Amino acid sequence: MAGATPRSAHARADLERMCRRFLDPGEFQIEVVDVLVRPDLALAHDVLLVPAVIRQDLVYRKVIGDFSDIERLARALAIRESSSSTSID
Repeated sequence: MAGATPRSAHARADLERMCRRFLDPGEFQIEVVDVLVRPDLALAHDVLLVPAVIRQDLVYRKVIGDFSDIERLARALAIRESSSSTSID
């Protein structure tokens, strides 16, 4: 994220909505990094544009841009809907 802007808040809310829909509680951890405060972390992960989300576990995926289409975001992050998760929008 870049600062406490409405766009940053919207991106975070979309990411959290995607996680609640496609993942079970405890299957995910969201760490928000403000690139204006921690540009070193942005550079370390090659983040040149924001908002950006990086998945680091069995796969490494980076998605940049609009997160409002949570189905598309989940596909880009190689996340499949959990059998026990429910649609919460």
